[in-house]
Amino acid sequence: MPELQASEILERHGLFRFHADERTLEELLSGSSNAGFDPTLRDYLALSAAELSLVSLLVDPRPALPVSESIAVDRDALVLAAAKANCASLEYPCWDPSRLAPSDVTVFAGDVTKLATVGLTWEGGSLPSTNDFAEAVERLEGAHRSAGTYFSRALAESGVLRLQGFLWAVKARLAEGDLENCVAECYEAFQLHASAGGALPTG
Repeated sequence: MPELQASEILERHGLFRFHADERTLEELLSGSSNAGFDPTLRDYLALSAAELSLVSLLVDPRPALPVSESIAVDRDALVLAAAKANCASLEYPCWDPSRLAPSDVTVFAGDVTKLATVGLTWEGGSLPSTNDFAEAVERLEGAHRSAGTYFSRALAESGVLRLQGFLWAVKARLAEGDLENCVAECYEAFQLHASAGGALPTG
């Protein structure tokens, strides 16, 4: 029985729904010298596209957890994920899921700095564990809650930071295989079944 794709697993958990199928990524990756159509790279791009699809929650924070209606991931998000990924569509080999840099794990560069600020950094092949990411995101939520702005507090209370952290943690474990079990473990670690713990502040 073939392994499920990241998009299928995320949909089974009711988190995201993909409005483009694998053929979109096949079109983007075909003809590359990056060892052809790599299923792990496909999953990596699907996870990046899911994070890009959180933009509406990032610019207008509102309760995001637990996810009551799965978040739409359209073709544009998949294309953008491929266009801006490190070497995903370039003609030289550099895709190695076991050696992801922080800038490969987060799609927004500022999150690399934010993670470093709360103590999560790494180089080379030693990737953080799921618990490392979960603890870092918990510290990020705390920092946002203690910030002086409504917007920062709203981001923390919405739960969108946990959704991002969940995607980062899954992406960091792609090299392990058994993606279905990985997603389930990360879902629990980030407590995506629960609210983020508070009401959104009023402006």
